[in-house]
Amino acid sequence: MAVSLISDAVRDSRDPAVFHAASGRSWSYAQLCDAARSLQDRLPRKKCLAFCFCDTDVTTIINYLALLSAGHAVALLSADNAGLQKSLLESYQPELLLSSRPLPFATGGYKTSTHHTSIIYTGVGEPDSELHPDLAVLLSTSGTTGSAKFVRLSHRNILSNAAAIGQALAITSADRAMCSLPFHYSYGLSVLNSHLLAGASLAVSADGLMNSGFWDVCREARCTSMAGVPYSYQVLDRLGLDGLRVPALTTLTQAGGKLNSKLISKFHLVMEQRQGRFFTMYGQTEATARIAILPARDLPRKLGSAGLPIPGGRFMIKMENGAYTTDTGARGELIYSGPNVMLGYATERADLARGDTLNGMLSTGDLCELDAEGYLFVSGRMKRDAKVLGLRINLDEVEDRLRGNGPTAVVAGQDKLYVFCEYGTPSALSILHHQLASDLKLNHAAFEFRRTEKLPTTQNGKIDYASLL
Repeated sequence: MAVSLISDAVRDSRDPAVFHAASGRSWSYAQLCDAARSLQDRLPRKKCLAFCFCDTDVTTIINYLALLSAGHAVALLSADNAGLQKSLLESYQPELLLSSRPLPFATGGYKTSTHHTSIIYTGVGEPDSELHPDLAVLLSTSGTTGSAKFVRLSHRNILSNAAAIGQALAITSADRAMCSLPFHYSYGLSVLNSHLLAGASLAVSADGLMNSGFWDVCREARCTSMAGVPYSYQVLDRLGLDGLRVPALTTLTQAGGKLNSKLISKFHLVMEQRQGRFFTMYGQTEATARIAILPARDLPRKLGSAGLPIPGGRFMIKMENGAYTTDTGARGELIYSGPNVMLGYATERADLARGDTLNGMLSTGDLCELDAEGYLFVSGRMKRDAKVLGLRINLDEVEDRLRGNGPTAVVAGQDKLYVFCEYGTPSALSILHHQLASDLKLNHAAFEFRRTEKLPTTQNGKIDYASLL
């Protein structure tokens, strides 16, 4: 089975699809589809497992579209982190590797060829197991760590989530997204998928938010939207959106963790002043990307909410006693159902032959409650709890108390919480330290504040808690 993200209405059109910063070239939908078809002709006919090593460039988009259209199962991975990729090669034995640059690790057992800017590595052996016909995309659950665990996504998962996001955000062909997140990250991939499905366009740049080149591209391409994780908005708050001279940027979306309410209010007002929109969203890779979106019109009325389920989705709360409810104020684990829920996990090649093991029902592992209008409020991860001086504390809730001061990360030690801050003098942090202990009614010794110039982040832009530990 094959899947196409590009509709027949624009497949042969001259409408813009991708603006590539490095070359200064714009690709129309016709040119993008021609390039993908040409590459597809060079790929095996039989369904294969393909590793697509991603950079933020047009070649990666072409590789991805060609593999989907050919019906292959595509694992999207970072082009960096050679140690992890080599381990995944050994675990999953993909028949195909595609990249836009030479891979930095040994690829013995593969024949190498090129097609325009794509580098193709074709396996010479036979795979040990078959692939399920519904399997379309594999996304890592671990970012930059060494886990071989993937989320298995179907063609239906990909298309339904892209369509639901497009509907909730009202994406049209007039929109152009600045690609600020990697394509191997579910949030970054959802931006690509939803815009292509809507006939909109994208701008790609290898530069990050802190680089002036990123904003040069955003300005030159007249990008109308940008997606970011909480750390992205902490950076953007420092830069000052108005000073970046990007007047066409009228839609901002945020997911990948809970953003401090003060910053939500601030960016809502900034976007409102430029007659734009600011959306906060909630999602998981296990649900392809998005689960809930808070409409911009609901700010500030629903400040702090993750929003309503995306079209086609449904919420339930699983109580501590195992009962399910949608009652107002009931607190427990969010259970989400919808056509975007993954087929299941994979930890080895043999798992790729399996079909749907979840039947559209996902236990999210997040502590949540619903208000009287069905809006979702997420309080934290169930596994981000720690016992401190005999009391159970949710680390996400502690972070949320402090993020208004600047970028903050909290990790648990032995009967102590370590609070890492990108802000504050010793005296200012001492005041925060005592205030937090007082608010939570804990001894001062339960916390240790540490000043850091920059919190470590993964390639997805999320805080790298493992390296802090």
